[in-house]
Amino acid sequence: MSVLVLHNSGMQQKDSNKLSRWQSIRPQQPPRRLGHRYEIGGLAAAQLSGIVEDFHGGDGSRWKKLKNKCTGIDIKSPHVQGGGVDRMFTVESDGLGPKGRLTFDDGVKHLTDALRRSVKQVDLEVEGMRYEKWLLPWSAE
Repeated sequence: MSVLVLHNSGMQQKDSNKLSRWQSIRPQQPPRRLGHRYEIGGLAAAQLSGIVEDFHGGDGSRWKKLKNKCTGIDIKSPHVQGGGVDRMFTVESDGLGPKGRLTFDDGVKHLTDALRRSVKQVDLEVEGMRYEKWLLPWSAE
């Protein structure tokens, strides 16, 4: 069907050869940006500070471990002092690495697991948090 379309478009033989060479040089997918966010701005102040402190660990070791697991993607987190400007945990990637989208999906999985563990830990350790609502809205692009 593509030959028929090229023929009916009035394209000459040398133009179609140039187009064919260009297609063989450019085999990669067009650039794109993948993103996944957990918005924690709606949590109570005690929940927010507990989750961020546990997520990073006392000396930042948990954060470093997560960053080492997620090479090739951008992971952002609120600051330990109770949240940055955006109050979101974010994973972003272009999905064009050697593993494609798999790298991004692994990053989302690692972030989700770390966040789940932090919520569970804060829920168990902090008195009065046991029956608080833990609503973490998320969005993906």
